Amino acid sequence: MANILRKRQGDWEIVWKVNKNEGEGGNYPEILQTFKDGGYAATPLYLNHALGRYIYIIETGGRKFAVKHILRHKETFEKSCYEIFAGYSHYQRNFHLTAKAIEQGCAVVQDIFLVAERKTGFCTKEIFVIAEYVEGNILNHDFCGEHERHWLPAIRLLSELHSYGLAACDFRYKNVIITPENKHKIIDLSISAHTPIAICQAKDMVRIKELFNVNPFEEMRVRSLKAKIFFWFVFYRYQAKDFVRKTKSKLKAAAGYCLESEDESVQ
Repeated sequence: MANILRKRQGDWEIVWKVNKNEGEGGNYPEILQTFKDGGYAATPLYLNHALGRYIYIIETGGRKFAVKHILRHKETFEKSCYEIFAGYSHYQRNFHLTAKAIEQGCAVVQDIFLVAERKTGFCTKEIFVIAEYVEGNILNHDFCGEHERHWLPAIRLLSELHSYGLAACDFRYKNVIITPENKHKIIDLSISAHTPIAICQAKDMVRIKELFNVNPFEEMRVRSLKAKIFFWFVFYRYQAKDFVRKTKSKLKAAAGYCLESEDESVQ
């Protein structure tokens, strides 16, 4: 059973877990400070300077951790309003939902130990996340003849995730890790601060339909009428957005063609 602690330190707001079986060994604020001071031989796992997103692997106390560092160059007013209304950020919501699911016995999701956010006014400018480092191989979109071996466990993975009140919300192959024990585990959930879980789960089912061309109701054993209604709502919403996007693209192309024709006639 884990206790959730919270503190403010200057501009930083920090929430972290303390497991009883770890005692103060799960002193994640101290681990974060040591990382920021360069006290670990951190191994870069993902670096994207344009987006301001960085992931490193560190090892301490015989355990490996994934440390995510996010620099928000532009914080939209809409996103700030959502976070104020919800009472917590996207990362904090994932932290709390994941902690609750793991306490209930969920073993298919990456554990999150700490979320630290630096705020300026109502805007979050910098984020650190310390999470479990999941050893294994990424589920590749090129199945190389192993399609049935992997897609069905991936669907079952999402189904179990949903049973604990979680959702991937933006399901990707690269977010599924096949562990050395040949088990599937999902990392990097994308549950937003304001979207209802039912909508997030419906997005997962739509993604399953798109990726694997299967009936998500059958494969995920969905019986709830509410879940099916949300699925069709999200599905047709995506269809409408795609139609609008393609129509705009065609109109721009047609407008460009007309301008070129006018230029040629003038010459």
